[in-house]
Amino acid sequence: MLTTNTSHGKPYIEPADLHNNLQDAVRLLEGLLALNISLPMKKRMLNHEIWQVAIASGSFKPRYRSAEVIKGNGDKIERDHVFQKKALIERLLQKPHEAEQVVKSAISCAVTKAEHDKLTQHSRTHPEDDGWTRYQNSGITVYDMLTGTELSHGNSAA
Repeated sequence: MLTTNTSHGKPYIEPADLHNNLQDAVRLLEGLLALNISLPMKKRMLNHEIWQVAIASGSFKPRYRSAEVIKGNGDKIERDHVFQKKALIERLLQKPHEAEQVVKSAISCAVTKAEHDKLTQHSRTHPEDDGWTRYQNSGITVYDMLTGTELSHGNSAA
C-alpha cells in the first residue's frame, strides 16, 4: 500500500495520453455492453474498465486529493471513486448510450485510509449520498490540484 509524501502536494499534470485513453475506455465500455455474456461477467469487466479510467487519470496522484493526502504525513493512501463504481455500472447497464458521460464521472480522489474508511461507513449509512456530497457529509476537504483550489462541494467538477 502506498503512503502519502510531499509529492502529493504538487500540482496535477494531466497525462499526455489521457484524452486518447479515455476515448479508448468509452469504446471498451460500449463493446463490453454489447457482448452477449453473463451479467456477473459483464459487471466484473465494466468494474475493471472503470478502474482503468482512475489509473489513466493519475492513479495515486489524481487531480483531486484530500487535504490530509496533500499534507504528506506518511499516511496510507487509497483511491476513492467520487461517484461510486456500483452506481456507475448500474447506469451503464441501464443506459449504455451514456458510456462517455459515465467515463467523465469515473473520477477518483486520493484519500487516506482513515478517510476511505469514513467514506465507506458513510455510504453504508447514507446510500443516497454520492459524488462530492459524500465527501462533504463525511467532513473531508478536497482540493483540485489542477487549479490548487479547495472544492466548493456545491459547485465542483463532474
